[in-house]
Order: sequence, then C-alpha cells, then structure tokens
Amino acid sequence: MIKGKHHCLLQLDPRTKILLLLVANILLFFGSSSEVTYIYMAVLAMVLLLSGCYKSLLAFGAIGTLFISINYWIFPIAPKVFTMIFSISVNYTLKMFPCLMSGALLISTTSLHDVVLAMRKCHFPQKLIITLSVTIRYFPAIFEEIKHIHNAMKLRTIPFSEKIECFVVPFMMAASTTVEELSAAAVTRGIENPAPKTSITQLKFHLVDYLILFIEAGFTVAAFML
Repeated sequence: MIKGKHHCLLQLDPRTKILLLLVANILLFFGSSSEVTYIYMAVLAMVLLLSGCYKSLLAFGAIGTLFISINYWIFPIAPKVFTMIFSISVNYTLKMFPCLMSGALLISTTSLHDVVLAMRKCHFPQKLIITLSVTIRYFPAIFEEIKHIHNAMKLRTIPFSEKIECFVVPFMMAASTTVEELSAAAVTRGIENPAPKTSITQLKFHLVDYLILFIEAGFTVAAFML
C-alpha cells in the first residue's frame, strides 16, 4: 500500500502531484537544457521538504550532488576514455532524477485511493487506471515477499553457494502469484465496472496547487523553447 498523508506543511492535491510527474517526463523526453532540469530538481526538492519526505530528500540530494559533481568537476579533468564511457550514463541519470523525485513524492504522500480518484477526475482511460492501480500495489507486496524469503533463508542457515537459487526460485513464484492475487482483488472490487464511481473523498485545488500549476506551465514552455 502507498503510505497515507504525512503531517507536514504542504498538502498538495493528487492531481498536482500527477502533473509534477507528467512535466518531469516532458523534461526527460523533450528538454535539452540541463539548467532547466536542475532548477526543476530544486523545485521538487523544496516540495519534498515541505511534504515531509525527509528520507527521500536526503537520498536524492546526496546522489544528485554526487552526479552533478562528477559531471562538472570530474569529467573535465578525467581521461577522455573515462569520460566517453561514463558521461552518457551520468547525464541520462540526472535527466531521470525529476521523474524519480516526483514519483517518490506521489507514492510516499498519496494513498492509492486518492491516486485512482485523481486519475478518474483527469479522465484517464479506464485501462490505464486499472494497470497503474495494480502496478502501484504490486511493488510493496513484492518487497514484503522479499523480506519473508530473506527471513526464511536466515532461519535455515543456507550455505552461500545455494543462496542465489534459494532466493530466485521462491521470488519468481511469489512474483507471479502476487500479480494474479492483485488482479483478482481488483476485479472483485469492481474496478472493471464501467459505471461511474463515487467516493467520499473530495479533491479540491488550493492556492498552492494553482501556484505549482503556474510553475509547471513555465517549465513545460521552457522544455520546448530552450
């Protein structure tokens, strides 16, 4: 399950968070300016801070600072062979950072119910909503299965030479079983029913949401113009 809302200074509408992720993907595929990407990363870092995602902020901040340092200070003085081998991977990783940061924000501060409701409000195709809802539930479930497998291996004191086999086989079985169970649970709850869905949760934009929408519009224009 996705974690619920944090006690924090900033509570964004789920649709705003989805838009943050959408603009991050626009910058990834259409943006050519690294400076725009870095500024967007700074905006997302501020949103993560105000949303109470301190662990994610520290992790992204440390890794991002490392990659930017490599890009601007190590590559200029490194041998050309080293630069040719690693520059592409470092630059593409930095371009993906906004997607990872906005995805972490969406997952860690929004419940699955709110994500599905926001997608319905945005008139996403029903097939896409079903796919995403099952996918979002899948990763926490499979991580839980990995913990169970790891704990079982500890109890049985399995030799190091057999650990890979004893992990991979149960993991593959658990992965396929988890997909089937989540799909069956979604169908049982009527997710494929074409009738309009109702919800006691009311989504509403606030002033900060409109401010972020305005900022997102600026980054979208910059992605195509710069």
